[in-house]
Amino acid sequence: LEIKPDFASAHNNLGVALASQKRFNEAISHFMKALQIYPGHEEAHNNLGSALADQGKFSEAIVHFTEALRIKPHYANARQNLNLALDLLQKSDRDSNPDIDNGKQ
Repeated sequence: LEIKPDFASAHNNLGVALASQKRFNEAISHFMKALQIYPGHEEAHNNLGSALADQGKFSEAIVHFTEALRIKPHYANARQNLNLALDLLQKSDRDSNPDIDNGKQ
């Protein structure tokens, strides 16, 4: 990154390394920088979504998984991550409002 700071894939790769160390805020920063440089970077969208989901930000994560799939419709990892985030968001909503399961909404 010192040699070529506008290299989107380098930011994405650094974000992956940081996320693997559970340094999600730093990882998110690099994924966002990658997307600022190259908005069509489907891997950066997927990775950003994963980092956001790891922080429990499922709605934000879904946006990025969906965008990754818009760019690359057969992106299996993004599809799997989207489905998982949708399930976790639904579970989170049920846990925060148990009346939904009881039909009292």
